[in-house]
Amino acid sequence: MTVLRAQVTLNSSSGLPEDAAMNVWHFHSVAADLEDTADTINDELSTFYNGIASVYSGNTLTGTCTTKFFDLTDDPPRVPMFEDGFAITSMGDADALPTECAITMSFQGDPESGGNARRKRGRLFIGPLDAGTTSTGAGLVRVGAGATSALAVAATGMIDAGAPLTFQWIVFSPTTAGTPPWDETILDASSTLVTQGWIDNAFDTQRRRGTAPTSRINFPV
Repeated sequence: MTVLRAQVTLNSSSGLPEDAAMNVWHFHSVAADLEDTADTINDELSTFYNGIASVYSGNTLTGTCTTKFFDLTDDPPRVPMFEDGFAITSMGDADALPTECAITMSFQGDPESGGNARRKRGRLFIGPLDAGTTSTGAGLVRVGAGATSALAVAATGMIDAGAPLTFQWIVFSPTTAGTPPWDETILDASSTLVTQGWIDNAFDTQRRRGTAPTSRINFPV
C-alpha cells in the first residue's frame, strides 16, 4: 500500500513556468503495478478537467497539462515515478478573469466524532478562469451555477472512478504523518477516503497566481 501524489500543471499561454497553475491530488493505492495505476489515474484526471473545461480561460491557458506522480514511501527529495499529461479541450473563449481568481472545490471524508477534522479535509483552487463563469445579481458578482454544477459532477466522477484494489481519491495530511520518511502504516493513518465535498459560489483568490505588472503610469499627467 502507498499514497501517490499527482501534481497537475496547467501550462500558461505566456510560456513562463511561473505563470502555470498547479493542483495537487493524493490517491491511495494497493496495486502491484504503480505505473499502470498512475496511468489510469491520469486518464481519470483528464476526464475531470475536461468535464469542467468551460470554466478555464482559453486565452490564459494553452490547454496542455503535465502530470507528475510521486510515491510517498520514497525518501525525499522524491523524483517522479511516472510522468504523463493530457489536453483540456473546449475551454472558455470569453475574456479571462484576473489569473488570481479561483473557484474553491473543498472535499472530505465521512464526518466522525473525535480527531482533528481539519486534517481530513482538502481543497483545490480551480483556475485561471474564463469570464463566462461569472453571474451577476443584486449588484454582486458570484460563480455561476453552471460552473459549480460542472465541478460537482466532475468531482463525483472522481469519487466513483476509484476502487479499493486500484486507487481511491484521498485527503492526505502531512501534519498527521510527521517528518518523512513515511512507511505504509504512517501513510494509511494519515489518509482519509474522499466521500463528499462542496463548491461555494464565491470567488477565491490565489495571490501566487497573479501576474506581475508590465507597465506603470504616474500622475499627475
